[in-house]
Amino acid sequence: MILLGPAQEWNSLVAELVQLIWVEEAARQAGRWIMVGTSPWGSMPGIATLDPPPFCNPTNTIISVHCYEPFHFTHQGADWVGDSADWIGTSWIGSTREQANLLELFDLVTKWNELSGRGFEIHMGEFGVYSKHVDPAQQKAWTAFIAREAEKRHMSWAYWEFSAGFGAYDPLSGVWRSYLLDALIPVSDRPSP
Repeated sequence: MILLGPAQEWNSLVAELVQLIWVEEAARQAGRWIMVGTSPWGSMPGIATLDPPPFCNPTNTIISVHCYEPFHFTHQGADWVGDSADWIGTSWIGSTREQANLLELFDLVTKWNELSGRGFEIHMGEFGVYSKHVDPAQQKAWTAFIAREAEKRHMSWAYWEFSAGFGAYDPLSGVWRSYLLDALIPVSDRPSP
C-alpha cells in the first residue's frame, strides 16, 4: 500500500471521480459541470497543490475555494473549534497589513488560474465570520472586503450561511442583519423596489 499525502490523495480522488463522470458516464453527463474544491477543507492556499485531471477544463469545471482567514478572527468563540474561546476579542479593522495578508491569498488563486491550460471559473464557495462574539462593524468590514475582492477578480461567491452562527438573516426577528446584507450587496447595487 502506498500512503499519499492529503493533497495527493485529494487529487487522486478527484481524478477518479472525474473519470467516472465524464468517461464512464459520458452519455448521461453531457453538458453538465462539476465543482472541484481544494485540499484541505477548500482552503485558498490549497489551490497551490490542486492538480485537476485532463478531463477538467474551463468548459466543464468550476474550482471552489473557501476563505476564513484570519481564522482567529472569523472563528473566535466557535464552540466546535478547540481553543477558540482564547481568541474572543480578536479584531479585524482592515489595516493595510490585514488586507495584504488576504490579498496574498487572492493573488495565489489568481496566479494558479493564470497558468497554461487553466482559466477556470473560480467560486468562493464559503466565506464568513462567526457572529456570536465579533464586533458587527468589523464583521461587516471583513465581509465586504472579501466579497469585493472576489468580484474584482471575477469570482462568483456564496456567503456561509443563511441563518445560524454566521447567518446574514436573523430567524428570531425575521429580518436580515442589515450590516451583513450591506456588506454582501451594497445598497447602490440593489434593484429599486
